Amino acid sequence: MTFILITSVNNFYFLFPWSKIEGQFNTIDIGIVFLCIFIFFSFIKSKNLKYLRNPFSLFIIVLIFMVLINIFYTKYRYNISYLNAIVASRYYLYYFSFFFFLIALDSPKGIKNVLNLMTYLSIILVALSVINYFGPVIFYHKWAEGHFERLGIKRAFIPNMSMVSFCTVWSFCEMFSGSGKIGFSSGWKSIYLLAAHIFRQSRMRLLSVLFVFLLLSVHRAKSKKMLQTAVVIIASASIIFFVLGQNLLKNQITMTYEEIKEKKGTWGGRVLFMKTVFNELMKSPILGTGASAIRANPEAYKNLSKNKLQLFHVLGKQTDLGYLNWLKNFGLVGLIWLIMFFVTLLRYGLRVIKYFKDENESLALFGLFYSIFIFVSFLTINHLGMSDGIFHLCFTAAVLVHLDFLHKEKKG
Repeated sequence: MTFILITSVNNFYFLFPWSKIEGQFNTIDIGIVFLCIFIFFSFIKSKNLKYLRNPFSLFIIVLIFMVLINIFYTKYRYNISYLNAIVASRYYLYYFSFFFFLIALDSPKGIKNVLNLMTYLSIILVALSVINYFGPVIFYHKWAEGHFERLGIKRAFIPNMSMVSFCTVWSFCEMFSGSGKIGFSSGWKSIYLLAAHIFRQSRMRLLSVLFVFLLLSVHRAKSKKMLQTAVVIIASASIIFFVLGQNLLKNQITMTYEEIKEKKGTWGGRVLFMKTVFNELMKSPILGTGASAIRANPEAYKNLSKNKLQLFHVLGKQTDLGYLNWLKNFGLVGLIWLIMFFVTLLRYGLRVIKYFKDENESLALFGLFYSIFIFVSFLTINHLGMSDGIFHLCFTAAVLVHLDFLHKEKKG
């Protein structure tokens, strides 16, 4: 069941012509159907309903209520049809995956099996992406042949980088738990997946995983771990330098600084987006614009003025500005929800790393440090509004809840 959800939430990695057909078919929607079915049967068969008693369950119920409010709010404010509002909001149903994970992943061993499954899928996916970049086109996506250029190099297309980042953090945590010996099961996976971030040229993901990696190293505060950190980063950068002939790691950091300073490149577009959003947000700062229920596709609407279509395109587009997107969608009410949710996630993470110094230490580290990865990268990456980001966030929250219950049961 979990494998079906993993693949469907990721559009079957665009390996088939039917993975996503614009305006007609999307396998992510099929994943929602599977999720509802799996939750239904899991609730019937499971004896682990006790796990539902946690603050994250309440957070998700409140969030779904906020999404419903936006559906009615956009009808009132922009006269958007209920059908369009529901279609725009449908990916928030993936927050219910939290309940599925709570029930289906009933042991630390089961959780590790799923994490390892996703890691090996990521390794295969990155290998296919390298073939796709240098050889025949494998993927069925508009960016399959590469998109845009940075530093004169066309950016590689790697489907579902969200899962690759997710599994990179897991590999880091495996390496930093226990003996942490560098082998394919830990260090080499870290090198490989970190190299994929450099190859993809996704700056926020790269900087965020590096930040988490360095933070993990400092947390362990051992010379051996610090050396392993240096080895992994240097080895990853060296692989990409050997393949492409450029120091992409250094270049990405330099270019990011220059774009922010001069407000050009992708940051130039984001600055314009910010201005439009803030102007609209000030009209309703408490509830926000209701943009979670607005579709960015102009073809979804009829008989609208050009100005309104442009506004819908800006508001409905879940662009690469995570915190601003959330504020735009849900206003100050959503901001309060977000702060409380992140604080709770961090509290759980800090608590479980104190409890587990055994074979489950890697899971405890993962729960905390993937949460930190989300906090940092949410500056641009919209984890909480996209199906794959929601999926991984809910999985992480479920891991923390499981570990917390496990400690309470051991304690008696």
